[in-house]
Amino acid sequence: MPDETTILKFRHLLEKHGLTAQMMNIINDTLADRGLLLKGGTMVDATIIHAPPSTKNEQNSAIRKCTRRRRAGSGSSG
Repeated sequence: MPDETTILKFRHLLEKHGLTAQMMNIINDTLADRGLLLKGGTMVDATIIHAPPSTKNEQNSAIRKCTRRRRAGSGSSG
């Protein structure tokens, strides 16, 4: 796997020779031919951040179900 310096050098070479647009056109055409090109939608940032629990959900029922830990000795043995 190339390191980021190698990838950056490759990118600069592509830009220097004007190949980035041509390469993206080939990739987009290939994706479109296979029905894999997304032409509309909304991009959402998938960054995970630490945040306090929502104050809108006073019962926290969904959160409790997901984060509740089993007590020692509970559960099935098997």
